[in-house]
Amino acid sequence: MNNQNDTSLLYTFHETLYVDFDTPSSLTFLKGNQSAEVYVVFSQSDINANSQEMLEKMMTACKLSDSQYAFIALDQGQTPQHVYKAYQPHIMLLFNFKLSNDHYYIDRPLHRPFNIADMKVLYSHRLADIIANTQLKLDLWNNGLKPLFSI
Repeated sequence: MNNQNDTSLLYTFHETLYVDFDTPSSLTFLKGNQSAEVYVVFSQSDINANSQEMLEKMMTACKLSDSQYAFIALDQGQTPQHVYKAYQPHIMLLFNFKLSNDHYYIDRPLHRPFNIADMKVLYSHRLADIIANTQLKLDLWNNGLKPLFSI
């Protein structure tokens, strides 16, 4: 019988199998709070008075009160995964972002809601593009927001 310690038989891997990214403490809430059901995520560089007004009108049209949604502006290097990990929202609207990292890439059509795990997600264009193009705005409303919120 072999008297060798059982742990000496285990091979130890020296490569990273999974990286758990830390949630940055600097997520910028432009409106709403951490207990919101709907998180609207966009780039910090994409927000201005016009785009914020458009988003507020969209949320009102979706029959959401101010306490039900939050606007989060991501800085460079921040991702929607940071938002998900920190707050586990029920619904995420991603403007010019997709759920992806080194391990997966979820490529779905724009303005078509989909489910992933226990969350509903909607991808869309940049806010500036939606403001400038009426057809994109109509597509977002008719094929994205109306089905997502059962309007």
